[in-house]
Amino acid sequence: MKTPDEIQAVLRRRFQANRREWFLQAADGSQHLCDYWPLTFNLDIPSEATAFQHIEHVRAWASAWQGWSGPGRIEWVDRKWSRLGSQRLPIRLILDTSDDVARCIGEESNWRRVLERAQSILNCWPCTTEAIACHYQELAAYSNTDFARLTSFVSWLIDNRDSGLYPRQIPLHGIHTKWIEHHKGILADLVTCICPQTSQPGRDVFGLRMLPKPVRIRILDPLLRSKVGGLCDIAAPVEQLASLELPVRRLFVVENIQTSLSFGELPESALIMGLGYGVDIISSIPWVHSAECIYWGDIDTHGLSILAKARTFLPLMRSMLMDRGTLLEFSELWVEEPEQCVVESLGGLTEDEQELYQGLRTNRWGNRVRLEQERVPWDFAKKRIGGSDLYS
Repeated sequence: MKTPDEIQAVLRRRFQANRREWFLQAADGSQHLCDYWPLTFNLDIPSEATAFQHIEHVRAWASAWQGWSGPGRIEWVDRKWSRLGSQRLPIRLILDTSDDVARCIGEESNWRRVLERAQSILNCWPCTTEAIACHYQELAAYSNTDFARLTSFVSWLIDNRDSGLYPRQIPLHGIHTKWIEHHKGILADLVTCICPQTSQPGRDVFGLRMLPKPVRIRILDPLLRSKVGGLCDIAAPVEQLASLELPVRRLFVVENIQTSLSFGELPESALIMGLGYGVDIISSIPWVHSAECIYWGDIDTHGLSILAKARTFLPLMRSMLMDRGTLLEFSELWVEEPEQCVVESLGGLTEDEQELYQGLRTNRWGNRVRLEQERVPWDFAKKRIGGSDLYS
């Protein structure tokens, strides 16, 4: 016997699973033509034997459906039982539309709000049905103010497809960088659906100018520093770094900032820090390609994944302090990697690095083992980097 609460739990799962399809049906008015509806749930009426053994339970179950105030309609059946006499029992619940389902699970206000807001968007841009179908949660949760901002911003972007403005320069009240980032998913889907555009260098999907992302470098050789006014620590857009003429013989690519700042003077050497998975940005710097490149990151699955990515444009890059020996040497300093890289096998790794990667992924030495590079004792690291030329 299925109770109202049990049916509502099933309906919640159905709603989550079919919400996008139901939205598309409702948006184009085809719901009444769909074979999916009406949606019927058998309530599993008991046999006479079961009812006789659990008569109070059966009465409570039938009474619950008798008091059903939800949508749809309940079909009843009369049973004539020898020991219990005539009984009227609920046999099935029938829901005719997705509106009925939404009302049944307490989602009616959100569902109607989404459909109304979707229709408002479709009235302006009929081609966006598929795009907005993926953004139910956003359309349901937006305040009226944010929804008005959404539509006005999309309209402005269509009219100014290649504005070249920075986000803060957009002449619309309430539109700023953080707001755009928070709503970027639905904005991008709508704009690219309405008015596709090939991306241009330095522009985002909206045709807005992207803020330059400075790359931070340290020039470790005093003679090389003389070429840039004596500066050692520089953060500048990659285009400006590419224009420098730096005869760097050895380039360290180091993840951790504090580790990077611990490097001392080294002849003909420089260091680039903190790029993470954005490591490919340095491929646009000409003097990088003539240097011996050395990557040092955490010994974990993502550190090795970044190394593999770097080798797609710098195939001769070698790693430092990212080997099994270093990992096992400092096991007391291990922590857990929050979330491991999901790629089963990485191209570009050496045989030893690949074995290390597989060992980490399969928890050969412990659960999600990670040795952060800044935890490696500095005296140990100095010997691998350059020894006495480094600050202590």
